[in-house]
Formats: sequence, C-alpha cells, structure tokens
Amino acid sequence: MENFIYSTFWQENAQQGNPFSAEECICYGYNVYDDILENGGCREFVLLLFKKGKRPAQWEIELFDKLALFLANPGPRDPSVHAAMCSAVSQTTAAAVLTSALVVGGGLLGGGHEVPFVMEQFVLWREQGIPSTIDIPEQDCIDAWLPFEHVPGFDPNEDSLSRPIKQGLNVLAGLSNVGTLGWLKNNQPELQEKIGYPLAKSGLAAAAFLDLGIEPYIAEQCYMMLRLPGVIAHAHDQHQQGYRKFPFFQDSLQLQDDPGEFKG
Repeated sequence: MENFIYSTFWQENAQQGNPFSAEECICYGYNVYDDILENGGCREFVLLLFKKGKRPAQWEIELFDKLALFLANPGPRDPSVHAAMCSAVSQTTAAAVLTSALVVGGGLLGGGHEVPFVMEQFVLWREQGIPSTIDIPEQDCIDAWLPFEHVPGFDPNEDSLSRPIKQGLNVLAGLSNVGTLGWLKNNQPELQEKIGYPLAKSGLAAAAFLDLGIEPYIAEQCYMMLRLPGVIAHAHDQHQQGYRKFPFFQDSLQLQDDPGEFKG
C-alpha cells in the first residue's frame, strides 16, 4: 500500500521495509539531506520554510539572524520567562516549563498574539499615513481573547524608548532592504507622541517580519519560538538554584520560624 502525504511544500519517500521512516525528504524541491544539510545553514532552511519556498537573499539571512539574537533572551523580568522559571523551580517536567512560557508569552501584552495586529497596523499606516490620533484597536473576535487594553506593539508600562529596543531598531533597520524597519525608525518618535508610550519588542519584531516577507500567522509563532532559548536557560538556572534564590522575591518573604534546609 502506497502512502501519500498531502503537503504544499514537503515530500517524502519511505524506506523500503519501513513505511514509518523516510528515506528521502524534499522541501520545496530541495533535497534536505543531500543538498541543504551539506551546503546550507539553519537560518536559510528556516526562512525557506517560513517564506513558502522563496530562497532568502543574503540580507534577509543576516536580518533574521540579528532578529533571532535580539529576541533570544527576554530576561527574567519578562512574564513568559518568569512563568517558565516558576514551573522549573517546582521541579516539574521540561515540557511543562515550555508550555508555561508559551501560554504566557502568546498573550496580548508583549506576547505573540500582538504581532499580527501590529503588522496590520504598520501596513495601513505606511500606505495611508499615520493618523492624527491612534486608538486601541477593536478585535473581531474576543471570545477567546480579552479586548486590547493598549495599542499593540507598544509598551504601556514604559515612558521612554528603552536602550535595548533603540539599539535593536538601529541595527535591524540598517540591514533591511525593504523599508518597514526604516519607516519605523524614522517615525517612532511621532508614534510614541501620539500613542503616549514607546515601541515594544513585539512592535520591532513585527516590522522585521514584514520586511522578511513572513505571513502574520507564521510570524506570531516565530516570535514565540525565537524567545525560547532564554526561556530554557533561565528555567534551567532556576531549576538548579531552587526557590530560595528566586529573583525579585528572596527579600520579600521572611519566615518567622524558618526550619532551615530540607534534609530528606
């Protein structure tokens, strides 16, 4: 019996005698293990997958690389990293740690679900001009998601543009050959003045995804994926150190009758 894989980009030929294992894999016409593995790199292959078979240009590879570096470690102050650390300190499984980070990091406050809305906003503002007033957008469907409480892509908890985002914007805008990042760099002060608060990482990432030609649905998931290295590192660190050295908390909890270290 011959097995068929209905995919727009992936083809496999099964091993003889073992239909559950592939002998050959073809991605958008490229032989993955004969051609890409030997002659390509991880960045090129990921962009090939995300850009629907369009071979990335060198500037796109470099831009994606810098974007990945910029997002790689959100730090322990980030809610998604903090959630993973809380899971890890309880000695739970690795899968539970990642799930915690993705659930929190996929939300509407600096999370992945902001990214598609930001991309839509930026396209509209570039085509029609920045409006005189910028309001919080209304969502078509809010049964699974609560309404926005701020303009997506911008940080309502900041008063001024943070140094890391300013540096990231300068570097990424200097690599792009398309223009969304350059437009954002030039118009960020005006946007901040009209919105009342500065650009967030999700907004900067959304502009980069637009210049890379990555669709919003994929961009939302890619944003969460690129933040996982820092999640894993901080979760492992907290798993090793234990709850007594949990950041931002050890000075807030004072036990009146501390029994000392557990001796099991």
